[in-house]
Amino acid sequence: MPGGDGCPGKRTDGAGPQNSRFFWSFETRDREQYPPLAKNRNSGDNSARMLPYLLALLPLGALPGTGGDDCSAPSLIAGYGNFPYDNRFATTGADGQLNCQCFGFGSSAIGDDVWFRWTAPTSGVITASLCSSAGHDSRMAVYAGGSCPTQAPLACDDDWCSFVGASQVSWQASAGATYLLQVGNFPGGAGALGSLAIFPINVPTNDSCQSPALIFGPGPHIFDNGSATTGSEGQCESLCTSVQTTTITDDVWFTWVADFDGIAQLSLCASPIDTRCAVYAGASCPLPGSALACDDDGCYFAGPSRLSFAASYGSTYLIQIGCFPSSPGGQGSFLIQNTSPSALFTPVCVQGRYGVGACPCANPPLQAGAGCNNSSATGGALLSAAGSASIANDTLQLNMTGGKPNGATVLLQGRTELSLLSGSAAFGQGLRCVGGNLLRLYVVGAVGGAASFPPAGNPSIVARSGALGDALNAGITRVYTSYYRDPIVLGGCASTRTFNSSNGGIVPWSP
Repeated sequence: MPGGDGCPGKRTDGAGPQNSRFFWSFETRDREQYPPLAKNRNSGDNSARMLPYLLALLPLGALPGTGGDDCSAPSLIAGYGNFPYDNRFATTGADGQLNCQCFGFGSSAIGDDVWFRWTAPTSGVITASLCSSAGHDSRMAVYAGGSCPTQAPLACDDDWCSFVGASQVSWQASAGATYLLQVGNFPGGAGALGSLAIFPINVPTNDSCQSPALIFGPGPHIFDNGSATTGSEGQCESLCTSVQTTTITDDVWFTWVADFDGIAQLSLCASPIDTRCAVYAGASCPLPGSALACDDDGCYFAGPSRLSFAASYGSTYLIQIGCFPSSPGGQGSFLIQNTSPSALFTPVCVQGRYGVGACPCANPPLQAGAGCNNSSATGGALLSAAGSASIANDTLQLNMTGGKPNGATVLLQGRTELSLLSGSAAFGQGLRCVGGNLLRLYVVGAVGGAASFPPAGNPSIVARSGALGDALNAGITRVYTSYYRDPIVLGGCASTRTFNSSNGGIVPWSP
């Protein structure tokens, strides 16, 4: 072999070893860490001083047991406690790099990542934390199962412990199940030799979008996300983009039932923490991209949030309240208020809305917003309003269409809307959402399925209500519905159910 004694890879020109991974990694380390060997005269043993050299013989990557460099060969850990990790010499794999849950500050990548496969000893909410690794600008994610991930992470985090600092994730685990943990850096950051702590925690009952707290009315509603975890839902909403991240950390969840039609303003301005919040339609965990509104600093910079969205009476909305990444949670409150001018007539007792039951005779409405269908198959009676609900100048006219072609029709007035309280009640072949001091204001004969109240030549609604003992005043509301004769009973209902009803409506009375 040319060049000398035939030892493969050995050079004879004095230039040192050829390019092998071991020699290259050793030559590029700080030589001052590895002083020349000397005989230990006391023990005759040089093993302690050999340790740095032995470590240098390892391939580039983590120390044994401190995280596998590839998700296909993770370090195996189990139970609770502290587990060392070392990603100083790790490479960046292709797996777990494109998850929107990890997106923040322009990137979703997890650099120089090492992997662990952990087996849960018990069921419950688990936290994996790098907070003791001070100075490490880390990123980490957790996935269900023990193989290289093919699904989105259960949780992902960048700066939970501190801004430009260490990470922490939490998730719901099942006893005996395995989970894959990915620990690395924010892209461009340096790796570290640190500690991964895994432990169970207690969380608020509304910590998950699967168990939101049900609320009504404007509030104030109290929240406390001081011990909440960061869920995987609602973390990829483009509407939430602010300071190059979409993440809402330590989030708690509420389901709010709208009690008005209009623009709802959700305000956390009285809260002393740096919040983020989002709103979604419905009561189920949100799908990506479904936020109706999202906000970071609507009240003031690096402070609480404020947003607005269009609300419909009786519809449910899912509210997510959390923090800007790395900001601590805590206790606060929020208000939900109608910022629109008062509507003349807010429809209620509408199918599909909160507290409104199914039509009792297998006769759902065939037109939006109407009452239950009738034996003439008009699709259901629809009540609407026109004019002015003014105490001083009452011109309010309530009009029903879609009833039976002819027959007696009654306008009913009450003080309470039932669907948000006790729910609708079966009422003949229809539903009633009006309660509290019920008054039959007018009885008229329908023409072509239509009826108007008050009928021509009759007292106004203010006058008629007062004559029946309910004096109307400015600032109060009343609820109205109409019902009518429907002698042909549908859907196998009892033969006594010979009437049907329209939807209802709330009217606020002004001066």
